[in-house]
Amino acid sequence: MPPGAGDRSFHKVLDFILDAVEGPVILQLGFDIHRRDPVGYFFASEAFFHKLGEALRARRRFYISIECPSTAQVFKTAMFSLIKGLKGEAQQKAQEVEESREVVKEVDLLLRRAKRALS
Repeated sequence: MPPGAGDRSFHKVLDFILDAVEGPVILQLGFDIHRRDPVGYFFASEAFFHKLGEALRARRRFYISIECPSTAQVFKTAMFSLIKGLKGEAQQKAQEVEESREVVKEVDLLLRRAKRALS
């Protein structure tokens, strides 16, 4: 993912992966993609982590390897949103960060290349 990617891009990639993969999903989840992570370059909000939880709940078979976050607050915020999605609980509205046109174009290009590689 290019630096500056946020919810929109992560949602698109998540949808692509879940559509392309059958069976159990193995996910290495780093919380440095969270918008409040001080060492990260990405801008995923709590809404993305909630959607990820919902998508995994629908899959029923998944494995998550969680990397250590840089701060306890980022971990707490992101993990609670993920768990709410897994449980089917409602998520509070989260502010999404607007992505630049360049980031959107780069993510779309990456997804087109991935689709070609899989076909």
